[in-house]
Amino acid sequence: MEEHEKVLIDPSLEGKTKEQLGLKPFTCTEVRSNIMGIPVTITEEIIARAIRRAAEGSYEEGLDKTSPWNDVVNMTMFNNTKKGKYSDLRMEYKMLHKIMTEDLLHFLINKEKTNVPKYIFNHIMWALKKNQNTNRSWIPYGRLLSEIFHPGGILKAL
Repeated sequence: MEEHEKVLIDPSLEGKTKEQLGLKPFTCTEVRSNIMGIPVTITEEIIARAIRRAAEGSYEEGLDKTSPWNDVVNMTMFNNTKKGKYSDLRMEYKMLHKIMTEDLLHFLINKEKTNVPKYIFNHIMWALKKNQNTNRSWIPYGRLLSEIFHPGGILKAL
């Protein structure tokens, strides 16, 4: 998007590299913003440091109706490839279901290490996109974001 915006402003920049355009090279997906003129960058690694958990382990992109991951998760939760009802869950799974989303529940049941920072980061990105597209003002993980902003002195500046 940054490259596209630069070219829209100055078409002679078409075909130039990020460095030639004066942009940071791409190293990972990140959320960038400014708070009172202070640049803020949030990445999966920053979230991992804030929650004191390594950014490693299993991660599966969200479930949709066509995902092959559905069969695996449904087998773990309902002992069937078809999605069951909440009432079909064993009692301990019902409790876990209330706490976690379905794909994380699969990892918990099978005692598989999960990449929680990646789930949080992707949820933050999803919420930002939804906020932009629907004109709503909702910020997920408010306390986590405060923890991220605190070391950078942003809370003091505010």
